[in-house]
Amino acid sequence: MSSVKAWSNGMVVLLPADGVESDRKPDAADFGLPPVVYRGGGSFMRHADERTEALACRLVKVWNEHGCLGGTRPGPVVVSLPPAKSRVLAYLKKRLSRNGISLRFLLPGDKVEVLTPPSLENRSDSGPFDIVGDIHGCATQFRQLLRGMGYVIAEDGVISHPAGRLLVSVGDVLDKGPEQVECLKLMLASWRAGTALWVRGNHEDRVYRLLRRYLEKGVTRSDPTLDAILSEGRAFAHEVHDVLSRLSSHMVLDDGRLVVTHAAHNARQEGSMCGPMQTYGMFGATTGKIEGGLPERLDWTKDYDGRATVVYGHVPGKTVRVVGRTVCVDTGCYKTGRLSAWSWPERVIHST
Repeated sequence: MSSVKAWSNGMVVLLPADGVESDRKPDAADFGLPPVVYRGGGSFMRHADERTEALACRLVKVWNEHGCLGGTRPGPVVVSLPPAKSRVLAYLKKRLSRNGISLRFLLPGDKVEVLTPPSLENRSDSGPFDIVGDIHGCATQFRQLLRGMGYVIAEDGVISHPAGRLLVSVGDVLDKGPEQVECLKLMLASWRAGTALWVRGNHEDRVYRLLRRYLEKGVTRSDPTLDAILSEGRAFAHEVHDVLSRLSSHMVLDDGRLVVTHAAHNARQEGSMCGPMQTYGMFGATTGKIEGGLPERLDWTKDYDGRATVVYGHVPGKTVRVVGRTVCVDTGCYKTGRLSAWSWPERVIHST
């Protein structure tokens, strides 16, 4: 018997005892959970093959059908499955996490504690907003874009707009480019002053982890971004670490009409966050395959059916792309020299 912690907006899988068929299969009521909404059968769970991938797709569909909008459902989605090898279960857990779904397995006799995930950063700000794509250490283009949109940069680095507009970064402010410290100082000063909002991208997450290891354990490694931050002194490193630790991969604005994320957003989780949703927001959905040294991405925008307009970055393109209610503002500044922004509620594109 073990104690299992499950998110209230995730999925729980009930399994037979000891991985074998039993006379009485576990039931949701045994754990004080909502009723089972799907029961899988057969022996296809014994091998990690295309049948397991088909089951994973089925579970994603089940979760989308029974999942919550705004965290209003009273508990996790519960399904029941036949015996499965541990490698199959590990595959299912990893596969569903790519869709932002937290998966937990329960055996007869286990105790489950249902946890409420932390709330998504939901602000009442109605804007207007200017949402900037991935900057990646390109301060020259960043300053040029800001000037073009009418922003003013004070001597202390605080970015502000005479008309009271708010600057929003989709993340990946740092890494790659030659002016990382300058970009960081601009965003740090503006974020602390409340004139700019900042979403946590996968590169912020990477640097945060490097700084945490250095500041807590003294562990360091040769890394251009880390070296640049440490060259400014330990106090600056602490400031960067402190701010990065407070950033979320998603932000809800204008009373729910606008969502800003770094890489992807699942409409079924618009009210709350959990570990897989944070990861999904920073890295997006992938197939698990590697192409050209990078994970092969899934296009989540085709299936997005949320009510909010979602603005994101992470996936560089030649221009700002609008698909339905989704807007990608990453125009690959580090390689193309083109940095872009999208204004809300005007829905106007700005580029260098």
